[in-house]
Amino acid sequence: MAMEKIIIINSGSVSKKYALYKGEELLLSAHFEILPKEFQIHLKKGETFAKSEKISKDNFDYAFGFFVDLLLKQKIIDKDSDISAVSFRVVAPGLTFQKDAIIDKEYLNKIDKISKNSLIHIKSMRTEMEQIYKRLSNVPRFAISDSSFHATLPEYATRYAIPNKITEDLELYRYGYHGISVSSIVEHLKAENKLPEKMIVCHLGGGSSLTAVLNGKSLDNSMGYTPIEGLPMATRSGDVDAGAVLAIMEKKNYKPNEMNEILFNQSGLQAISEVSADTRDLIEQRNLGNKKATLALDMYVYAVKKYIGAYTAILGGLDLIVFTATVGERSADIREKICTGLDCLGIKLDLDLNKKLNEHEGYINYPGSDVSILIKKTDEMAEMARRTYKLLK
Repeated sequence: MAMEKIIIINSGSVSKKYALYKGEELLLSAHFEILPKEFQIHLKKGETFAKSEKISKDNFDYAFGFFVDLLLKQKIIDKDSDISAVSFRVVAPGLTFQKDAIIDKEYLNKIDKISKNSLIHIKSMRTEMEQIYKRLSNVPRFAISDSSFHATLPEYATRYAIPNKITEDLELYRYGYHGISVSSIVEHLKAENKLPEKMIVCHLGGGSSLTAVLNGKSLDNSMGYTPIEGLPMATRSGDVDAGAVLAIMEKKNYKPNEMNEILFNQSGLQAISEVSADTRDLIEQRNLGNKKATLALDMYVYAVKKYIGAYTAILGGLDLIVFTATVGERSADIREKICTGLDCLGIKLDLDLNKKLNEHEGYINYPGSDVSILIKKTDEMAEMARRTYKLLK
C-alpha cells in the first residue's frame, strides 16, 4: 500500500472527525464535538496517546486548519505539502454521489446544486472543502461515497412506485447509506475468514440503519433516497406516510425547507420522548417511570425487530447479526430488547455475555445458537483511507 500521508474527514452538523493516515497506520485522529455548553476535541494517537480538551468556536468552525496546525505542532508532518490527499465522506442522493470520485469543478457544481435542498450534511462538508482549498489548493480531494456499497441492490429494491419519468428526471431512487460502516464490517470479517453467507448489520447510533448482506454484498438497506427513511432515529422521523407529510404541509402551511427541518431535526426519539435524543438518557428516564421515554424506546426497538424479520425473509435465513456504532456497541439494554422474542428466528442472546462484553467486541449469542450475534466496532475512517489509496493509484 502507498505510504503517502492522507487526511480523512467525516463532517456533520454537530461533530467532525479527522484522521491522518500513512498507509494502514493511523497517525492521529481528532473528534470535534459541540457539547451543550462548550466545544471539545478528542485526540488519539495509536494506543498510547489520548486526551480531550476544550476548544473555541473558531477552532470548531475552522477545524481543518486547526487539525493541520496540530499535525505540525506535534511534528507528525514537517510542512503542509507533506499531505498528499484529502478525502470526505459524502452522504447525498443522486447518481453522481453513488461512487467514489475525484472532487473537481463539475463535482463541486453538483454538490452546490443539491446543497440548496439542505437534505443532509452537504453544507457542512462544502464549507470544509473551501477551507481545504484555501490552505492546500494543489492537494487532490476525493469523495468517498457512503452509498457505493449498496450499488449491488437489485432494481426492485431501489425503486419507489412512482411514475418512471419522475424517477428518472429527479434520480429518485433508494440509494441506502451507512455503506462505509457496513463495508468496514465486511472487510474485517473477510480478513478474519469469518464472513457468513447471510448477515444483518445493525448500525445503531444517532443515525440508524439495518443492512441485509448476502455473501458480502448489500441486498437492502433501511435508508432510502435520503438517510431519513427507515428507523426512527435521534432526531429523524424514519418511515412516515407521504400522505401524512403532505397533510402537515397543507394544514400547517409549511414550506419544503420547514418540513425538512421537522423531519430531520425535530422528530425521532427527541420528539416522542420530549426529553432527549440520547438512548442513555431515555433508558434512565424509562427506569424512572417516564412513559414518553418508554414509548420512544419501544418504537425504536420495534422498528429494528421489524427490519430484522423482513431482512431474514429476503436473505432466506440468517447466520449472523452484527451490532455496531455507538448504540449498537455500547447499549446492552437496547441489544437485549431487540433480541428478546426473536427465538423463532434462531436468535438467542446470552444475557450475561451481552452485559460482560458491552463496549467490547465479541460474540454474545448462546453457544450452539442457530444465529450468531456479534458486537463489532466499525471503522469508517480506516475504510475511507483504504479506498482513498485506491483512488490515488
